[in-house]
Amino acid sequence: MLKLAATGQKVVLIERSAKMYGGSCINIACIPTKTLITSALRRHEENPAAEYFRQAVRCRDEFIAKLNSVNYGMPEGKITLIDGFARFTAPRTLAVTPSAGRPNDVTLEGVDGEKGEEVEITADTIIVNTGTTPAKPEIPGIDLEGVYDSTTIQHVDPLPQSLLIVGASFVGLEFAAMFSGFGSEVTVVNRSERFLPRVDEDVAGLVQEVMESQGVRFLMGQDTKSITRKGSELAVQVGADEVFADAVLVAAGRTPATAGLGLEAAGVELDDRGFIKVDEKLRTSVEGIYAVGDTNGGPQFTYISFDDNRVLESTLLKKGTARLLTAWRCRTRLSSTRRWQWSV
Repeated sequence: MLKLAATGQKVVLIERSAKMYGGSCINIACIPTKTLITSALRRHEENPAAEYFRQAVRCRDEFIAKLNSVNYGMPEGKITLIDGFARFTAPRTLAVTPSAGRPNDVTLEGVDGEKGEEVEITADTIIVNTGTTPAKPEIPGIDLEGVYDSTTIQHVDPLPQSLLIVGASFVGLEFAAMFSGFGSEVTVVNRSERFLPRVDEDVAGLVQEVMESQGVRFLMGQDTKSITRKGSELAVQVGADEVFADAVLVAAGRTPATAGLGLEAAGVELDDRGFIKVDEKLRTSVEGIYAVGDTNGGPQFTYISFDDNRVLESTLLKKGTARLLTAWRCRTRLSSTRRWQWSV
């Protein structure tokens, strides 16, 4: 983005939320959760759990606000920033609805309209990097107060004395360890009988053993059928049993944030899970449109996004022939490590 601008190209960055500059890792995922986990690890038994958790969340928010500000400031004055929602109306055209009014200094050709009004942007190259959002399985009661996803649970107040987590994925286990450290009684429900099925059995067994020694309870091979409110608690139907908790975290994976983007108007193809199809150079089915990061169906790790940046830089700045290996082009789950090539 900044490297493109440095070559004299006109660049517009459209971000739906002003709180998300820098992406998920910095604002709602890796860094904020690791900040909370660090606080949980430092907690002593004599620390009052509820107040200690509130202070930890305040520290998290202050730290993330600084990172967000830095990431917003990096491109400011070098490219055009627009807070708003964009959708394709044609392969080279976006309709953008500003959420906070477009900047006063917009001078790009193809951008018109007044503040707060929908503006139209045309470009030869469009990069889609909308990421993913927490999956929302069809569980009756999932919209009840007290049911959270991996973003909203970071600001739960007060600290739940008991927490039930739906899903024993990496995300679910991260929050299980975190809230157990803060003093909550944690129960994890998982549909699969196998714990961490993509991890070697001896490693997975050790992880489960350590977490159980920390007080986390696992209910494996069980379906979460419904959630209901009973008094001050949530009653979760797990298989044939009813489990009570103050709060429920649904950590059942993530889905691509492609809905509403108008990709069909541009002719961009999606796979059967809703992710954008790309080739080894991150090109979509439409010339000039690229998809990077989580939205193209690859492993959802920060270093994968960095790798996408290198591949895209090679293509757009014509600095070589960096690409995803052909074996990885379909974004299969055969390996947790993605390889890339660079040649000149």
